[in-house]
Amino acid sequence: MVFLKAPRKGTVKTRLARDVGDETATRLYRGFVLDVLDLLGNDGTREVAICHHPPDASDEIRKWLGPAYAYRPQNGGDLGQRMCAAFREAFADGFDQALLLGTDLPDLPPEVVDSADNALRSADAVLGPSQDGGYYLIGFNRNGFEPAVFREIPWSTDAVFRLTERILTRRGRRLRVLPVRQDVDDLADLRDLTDRLRIHGRAVHTRRCLKRHPL
Repeated sequence: MVFLKAPRKGTVKTRLARDVGDETATRLYRGFVLDVLDLLGNDGTREVAICHHPPDASDEIRKWLGPAYAYRPQNGGDLGQRMCAAFREAFADGFDQALLLGTDLPDLPPEVVDSADNALRSADAVLGPSQDGGYYLIGFNRNGFEPAVFREIPWSTDAVFRLTERILTRRGRRLRVLPVRQDVDDLADLRDLTDRLRIHGRAVHTRRCLKRHPL
């Protein structure tokens, strides 16, 4: 499940937009989304669901991304409620395990997602921590799903990963933690991403955008 917003100027990558402007931030966001979808692939080995916000943006996003994906609105109030609802829906649809990713890591190596998939064969939950204290990926198998990790969490703070890990541990869930990664929220993060892209060359859509709008 990929959590994303409709790519509307002024509503995406707002922290980054303070330094690069709304138009460039929106173009970068579009590139981020396309690169995340590329790393997941659409060869049928895994089903990719686009969980979009706002809920009424389905036609807009489907027109942008095409028919290869399932489209589901994000249902609920805050981010935690929406993520919890997405997992409940996935398990109600019969899936035995589910991963949820954001779009702030366009150069995430595909093997990280593969590791998360594999982890859920023996673990109840998997988390990919980000350097800012949040997480870039969370996943559960059906029997290990723990809704408590989505309640009363101070989203967008450096306590998100720590509190989530604590809840899972206290609830006796078998947890696998992936390598820490740096996602992209502001200009400093974007510069770090640019440096990484010079080394490994992933994220073709983001690189194309950065070429048009150099820092």
